[in-house]
Amino acid sequence: MAEEGQQNIQNLALQHRDLQKRAQTIQQQTNMLQMSIEDCGKAITTLEDLQSFSKNPDTLVPIGAGSFVNANIANDNKVVVEVGAGISVEKDVDGAIVTLNKRKEDLQKVLEQMNQNLEQINQRIQSIESIAKQQQQQQHPQQ
Repeated sequence: MAEEGQQNIQNLALQHRDLQKRAQTIQQQTNMLQMSIEDCGKAITTLEDLQSFSKNPDTLVPIGAGSFVNANIANDNKVVVEVGAGISVEKDVDGAIVTLNKRKEDLQKVLEQMNQNLEQINQRIQSIESIAKQQQQQQHPQQ
C-alpha cells in the first residue's frame, strides 16, 4: 500500500513538472504575442500620425542599435504591409491601418485563448499540489 501511494506521488510529481513546462512555454508565447500586439499598435499610431503631417515630411528612420537617420518620405500615400506567409502588399494608409487593426484583433483573441489555457494549467498545478500534499499527510500522519 505504501509503495502504491509513493508511486502515485511520483506520478503526480511528473504531471506537475510537465504542466509547469507547458505553462512556461505558453507564457513565452504570450510574451511574444504581446510584443506583436504592441508592434501593431505602434505601426497604427505611426501611420495615423503620418496622415496628419504635411506632404513629404522629414522623419527619423531607425537603422538599428538605437541609431536613426534623417529621411524625407517621398510618398506618404502608400505603405507596404505584410499580409501573411511572408507576402507583403502595397496599400494606401487607410487600408494598411485596417489590415493592422485586424491583425491586432486576431492576435488579441489568440492571446486571450492562451491566457485561458494558462489559467487552466495553473489550476491543474494547484490541484496536483493539493492532492500530493494530502497523500503525503496520509502516508505520514505524525508529521
